[in-house]
Amino acid sequence: MTTETSQQSDGAGVQTSSDSLTITDNRTGKQYDVPIQDGTIRATELRKIKTSEDDFGLMTYDPAYMATASCRSAIDAQAAARARSGAATASAAPSSIELPGS
Repeated sequence: MTTETSQQSDGAGVQTSSDSLTITDNRTGKQYDVPIQDGTIRATELRKIKTSEDDFGLMTYDPAYMATASCRSAIDAQAAARARSGAATASAAPSSIELPGS
């Protein structure tokens, strides 16, 4: 896989060729370049590492989620906290959204 400098589709920033991890599979001698974004790699990228065409690919195992990363969210943290604390849904919604009955 070749990594080029480009704008990410989610607007997260620019990924450069140095934002990758090169993995060598000692079973086959093949090398794989895995993109790094926000200090993480996608576990699905490891599925591309196979010993043969009919191989399912590598899977990750993370007991107790000790190395599982969080994800980006567009949720307003303060609004989410108000919603969790029992505040009315209308007060947690952005002011630009009209709610029925408000």
